[in-house]
Amino acid sequence: LLATRERFYLISNATNESIWDWEIATNKIWGNQAYLKLLDKTEGDCIDYMDFVERVPKEDNDKIAELFQNAVLHKKTNFNTQFNFKHSDGSLRQFINRSYIIYDNDGNPIRCLGGLTDITAAYQAQQQILKEKELSDSLINSLPGVFYIFNKEGKYLRWNKNMLAVSGYSEEELRNMKPLDFVPDE
Repeated sequence: LLATRERFYLISNATNESIWDWEIATNKIWGNQAYLKLLDKTEGDCIDYMDFVERVPKEDNDKIAELFQNAVLHKKTNFNTQFNFKHSDGSLRQFINRSYIIYDNDGNPIRCLGGLTDITAAYQAQQQILKEKELSDSLINSLPGVFYIFNKEGKYLRWNKNMLAVSGYSEEELRNMKPLDFVPDE
């Protein structure tokens, strides 16, 4: 048992994940070093569930609560969430939370454990790509003529609204066509 506890302690502190264990009846949370740092706490500090809730925007808290209640209603053990979290440094970060619920013999939830992964950098990169795509779509659609790009296999990758208007095809139809489809066989 001692070796198992030591192993868990070492693993939980070796990871970048914020590992937590919420005792539902007392609303107390144990967290590894990464979790403590996230909440600006130190080892030995008593962590209440509200310490976590206060860092999550209301709409995300509502979403987490709904997912938890749905999991409990259907006696699921696992559920995942993605939400914003106010870090101890004041920044708003994006996290994925993977949770595991433990039930007593009567089917009541007694503990919920999990791990938080900070996906802020990936989320920001994704948002930047979406902004750049919107900008390029705006530029492509503002061109006065037909614009399209296709790959070496002849599959259309992008096109502007004029391509749709001139060809008379829908986006779905164009997705399944190749440039040679517009050229008569002869």
